[in-house]
Order: sequence, then structure tokens, then C-alpha cells
Amino acid sequence: MTGFTSGQYLLPLGYLIGQAPAILIELEDAATALKINTVANTNAAYAVSEVQIRAKQIRFNSAFNANFEATMASAGEVGVNYITESFLHNQAALNSGVSGQQTVPFSVNPRSAKYILACMRLEDNVANKDKFSLGCRSSAAIGEYSFEISGKMYPTQPIQLSDTNYAQGYSNLLDCFGQIGNLNHNTLITKGTTRTLFYSNTQGTDQKFVAGLVLEDFNSATNPSTYSGANLSTVGQMSFRPKIDTSLSGPYRVDFITSIDMSLHFTMDGRMYSVR
Repeated sequence: MTGFTSGQYLLPLGYLIGQAPAILIELEDAATALKINTVANTNAAYAVSEVQIRAKQIRFNSAFNANFEATMASAGEVGVNYITESFLHNQAALNSGVSGQQTVPFSVNPRSAKYILACMRLEDNVANKDKFSLGCRSSAAIGEYSFEISGKMYPTQPIQLSDTNYAQGYSNLLDCFGQIGNLNHNTLITKGTTRTLFYSNTQGTDQKFVAGLVLEDFNSATNPSTYSGANLSTVGQMSFRPKIDTSLSGPYRVDFITSIDMSLHFTMDGRMYSVR
């Protein structure tokens, strides 16, 4: 396989030296997608044992190749580049029994970070097939949260959360995803349905809560290496600062997903490299 679609662009894998492609597998809710004839002593769950990838071969015709080569030649040594989106992943932990204000350090240093998501899951649930991450996350009883970057708090006031007031958390998540309207498409997120519930302050309640921080600044004219996000290339350690209302019943894993702008460069001598 020589190409893999990422966003809107076809990436030639043969040129991605030192950069591994990612295969994302999404499984439907087992209780809905799997039919069990005899329910006694059975458990609707998935076990992925083998993954095979089959891809169509994509060939460009001679007219496209000639036009692309002409464009490359006119660009000279600089080459041509395309802007796309990618993601960076970090992990941290919240210890069992902690409560109150916590500081969870992590580090990510892209040139253009669009948003950061923080996702909490009880450590015992990570390997549990019944506790799939799409609908069985936890708020870890977080009553408010903020982030600290370069010694400054983002946003300027902590995001407040409760069972009766989670609008700030929800609107920040919509902003991260660039959604102006509602994200409740096809009951993806609801305010009270099991496993589509957005937020509950109760640790053991399955939910879809994710803490989000928008970093788009739309003012990158003075920094050619930054597109629309915040330039974190010179930032060291950052912190996620949740305030936990109830002592944690066990250790929690915290996954940080950072959306970044990425530039793919092609040069006349056949090289491809990325700037992120």
C-alpha cells in the first residue's frame, strides 16, 4: 500500500520515513450491533484478533503528473506544501483517593495547536471490553477545570461543571470541534440517556465527558510557522488543573489529545517531509 488518506489528502506512505501511519478502528455499541440468541451467561462484547487492510490502488494520469511536475519545477528548491490536520497524544494519571484542586502535568510542543482535549477513564475500565471509551468515560467528579500554559491560566476563569450546569463545558467542546450548532446528531450526545450522557458528577456513571480548551487565535500573520492555532513550540511543561469534588474511587488515566495544523512539503528531488 503506497497511500493512506488523512483528512483531505492522500499521503504516500513510502515517503513517510520515521512516521508511522495510524489505523483507527471504531466499533458500534455491542449491545446494539451484536444480536445474542441465548442471553444466559453471555456478554455482548468485541475482541479484535486480526486486522487486515485492503486499499484500492490509486494512479494519477499523465496529464496530472505533467502538471504536478511543472508546478514543482516552478516552485524550485522550496517545493510545494499542503496544510492538513493531525493529532498528538499524551497520557497522565490521577491517583486514587485524591480530591480538591489537582495539577496534572503534560508536554506537547507543536507550532500550531488548535485545541486540547482531556479524557478521564477509571484505570480498571481501560482493559474492560464492556467499558468502551466512546460512551463509558468518566468526569472523575470534576466540578471545574482549567489549563496552565507558560504560567498563565486558560481560559481566564475555570470552566464550571455540575449536574445542573454543564453548559460551559459543552460549549467549549463544541468550539473545539468548530461546531456552531448542536452536536446531538443521532443521539451522539444527550443530557440524560445512558452512555450518551454528556456529563455526570458521579464517578461511576458512564458518560461522554471530555474537557476541552480552544487555542485558535486567528492572528498568525506575524508568525509564518503558525497557522491558526497557538504556537507551543517554545512552551515546556503544561498542566491540566481539575478540581475534584469527590475523593477518587481508584486511579484514573488521563488522555490528552491535541489537534494541530501540519504542513506537508514535497520537493523536486522526490522528498516529502512534514512541519507540525
